[in-house]
Amino acid sequence: MKDYKLYIFDLDGTTVDSTECFKECYRSAFEACNVKFDETYNINYVVLNVEEVYNQIKDLSDVADSQQKFYTAFVKNISPTFTKYGKFYDDVKDVFETLKNKHALVTIFTNRVSKEIKGILKVNPKIKAYANSYVGADMVKNPKPAPDGIIKILDKYEIEKEDAIFIGDGKGDYESANAAGIDFFYIDRYNINEIPLEPHKTLKDLIK
Repeated sequence: MKDYKLYIFDLDGTTVDSTECFKECYRSAFEACNVKFDETYNINYVVLNVEEVYNQIKDLSDVADSQQKFYTAFVKNISPTFTKYGKFYDDVKDVFETLKNKHALVTIFTNRVSKEIKGILKVNPKIKAYANSYVGADMVKNPKPAPDGIIKILDKYEIEKEDAIFIGDGKGDYESANAAGIDFFYIDRYNINEIPLEPHKTLKDLIK
């Protein structure tokens, strides 16, 4: 694969396995609506937005203002569960290390806020050592799918668009890369197939 000067990585579903985080968030949200949470947990919850998941269970709730309670309970647990349950995938360290050894820049752009990014990097010092910088949703005017974060990183390092690539797992990542005018690498660890590109199951395809 082509070597780039700048690699921009998403977190959830790309470098961080956050399925357990979302599971706990949705467990709390279901309970707030007095709806039994399915312990088998549908992986599609990870790629659906909160409103779409609520619409699946709203007719089962007998709680007043259930939509607001669902959303409030979900949001309340986003930050604490990310640091507690989020785990970097096994392929991340080797890929980051290889890219750094090639003198490439390794950065993060996510719709997580800076507090959450700092938290998970703090408990994963080996990953933190390879990351040059990060941009969270609270650091730009418009989060993904807007290209603001990518443009901010390009400007910071004075990198031309053709020398950068964004690595992500979701439609918003893809749209952000397209809007910024840079290449996109589609990682699809759970066979979601929501982007019309060749899916990759491992980040190691980046360094082949």
